[in-house]
Amino acid sequence: MSSASEAGPKRSTCASTAGHREGRRSRADAQNGGKALLIGNGGSAAIVSHMHNDLCKMVGVRAMCLTETPLMTALANDDGYETVFHKPISMWADRGDLLIAVSKLRRIEQHREGGA
Repeated sequence: MSSASEAGPKRSTCASTAGHREGRRSRADAQNGGKALLIGNGGSAAIVSHMHNDLCKMVGVRAMCLTETPLMTALANDDGYETVFHKPISMWADRGDLLIAVSKLRRIEQHREGGA
């Protein structure tokens, strides 16, 4: 299994209105053995949680939502908020995966550059 820093998932920053496009893209990636990894901060965490349900149930895509509150707060507390998505992405991302990042603010861009 390769880590995100070695292989890295495909990246896509999208608004919730782009969900249908991402669903089609995720389905294509899933047919090639990939999965969708979803991240979001604040209210966007709720959006990616909903997208996760739709991708799995309605589109039939393997997907993971990396917004588990206890993990996020532990990582933010121990390592700083700027690293909150880096560790889960590096643990779970494989070559060919799609990273879907939703944020109203541009702060989530830090996670793309921080090893994602």
